[in-house]
Amino acid sequence: MTNLLIKLSEVLDGVVHLERERRLDLLEAPDEIKGIKPAIIKQGVLRETKDDDEVIAYARIRMKQEPGEDPKYSLGVKHFGNKEESEAEISKDMFDAFYPDNLDKAQSKKRYHLPSGWDIDVIDDGTIRAEYEHDKGEKVEIPKEWKVKR
Repeated sequence: MTNLLIKLSEVLDGVVHLERERRLDLLEAPDEIKGIKPAIIKQGVLRETKDDDEVIAYARIRMKQEPGEDPKYSLGVKHFGNKEESEAEISKDMFDAFYPDNLDKAQSKKRYHLPSGWDIDVIDDGTIRAEYEHDKGEKVEIPKEWKVKR
């Protein structure tokens, strides 16, 4: 799978990079997101690779619009086992051809970037997820006041 990821990134002019994220599901959105304008993200899975029931890799398309900026469209490949991801820009037309009707797990969410480095995603299905990208060996502090689901 890693070779496929590298090959796909070369074709797409994407860059393979390591990704280390701590993810938590929260029971409610933290107060820190009040007053922060979110990024709007729409995405969905084009294809998954599984080992039994566990997803080990996927390809997905995404539209991401940061506050005050034009939307950016991308095609990405992520391999969870290797913690590698590659992403390359695509056209709006390509994105529109897939989203949402021709995708598995189509999703829309608002992403709030907190000054602490955490991102809070409020997903259209009601899930609230906190995510923190960290360096290897870095200790990730979870704010005490957050109500963590898992």
